[in-house]
Amino acid sequence: MGGGASSQLKDASPEQVQETFKTLSSEEQKKVADALALIGQNSGDAPTPGLSEEQRTMLKAAYADIDTNKSGTIEVSEFKSVMQKMKVQLTDAQIEGVFKRADLNKDQKLSYDEYERLVVKGLYEA
Repeated sequence: MGGGASSQLKDASPEQVQETFKTLSSEEQKKVADALALIGQNSGDAPTPGLSEEQRTMLKAAYADIDTNKSGTIEVSEFKSVMQKMKVQLTDAQIEGVFKRADLNKDQKLSYDEYERLVVKGLYEA
C-alpha cells in the first residue's frame, strides 16, 4: 500500500479522528464506535486477526451501509465514496489500487469475505 495512507492513519491525532467521524451519520458513528470498543476489549498483547461473532455482525452491518446500491457487493465507486466520507487522503488511483489488491477473485467487486480480509489486515498490520 506504499505506507502513505497507513502512516497517515497511524499518525492521526484523536482530534483528527474525531473530525473525520463527524462526517458520518449518527448511525454510522455508533456502528464504528461499537466495533472499535469491541476490538479494544478483545485485543491483548498479541492480537489475533480473527473476529468475534459480534464484531463480524457489526462489520456486516457496515458492509451493508457501504453497499449503497444493495447489489450484495461493494463496487469501486462505493469504496471511493466511503473513503472520501472518512476523509482518507488518497488519490483515486491509490484508492483503486487498494481496491484491486483486496479484490482477490478479480471480479471488480468486493465480496463480504474480501472486505472482511481487508479490514482485518488493516487492523492488525504492523
